[in-house]
Parts: sequence; structure tokens; C-alpha cells
Amino acid sequence: MNIQEMLTQEMHELRRCNPAFHALLNQLLHHKGGTGNYSVDRHEWLDEDPDIETLAARIQRGREAARKNEGA
Repeated sequence: MNIQEMLTQEMHELRRCNPAFHALLNQLLHHKGGTGNYSVDRHEWLDEDPDIETLAARIQRGREAARKNEGA
């Protein structure tokens, strides 16, 4: 079996076992061939992520809920 066949089999296995990881690889490889604009796309991806204050509030709420569950 040659290297290309081995890599193809491994990629198929990755798709089957971990579709989220494979989707990330597809996003990264989209820019490898010189297509798209990684800087612009990256900002669009990051715009969907919550800011620090939102993340901190979520963590705090989760900790408070855990404390309430421990006391119950």
C-alpha cells in the first residue's frame, strides 16, 4: 500500500470517528491552497465566540449551580 492510500484511509477513519475534528481540518486546509482569506475568515469565526465577560459570567453561574447542587 502506498502512502497516499494510507493517508486516504486515515482521513476516512478520522471523518467517521471525529466529524468535528474533520470539519476543523477542512477549514484549515481550505486556506492552504491559497483560496480564501484566512484573516477575514478567522475574524468571522471569532465573532461567533463569546467575549471574556460572557465566558466569565457562564463560569460563575456554573460554579454557583454546582455549589447549590452540593448543598441540596
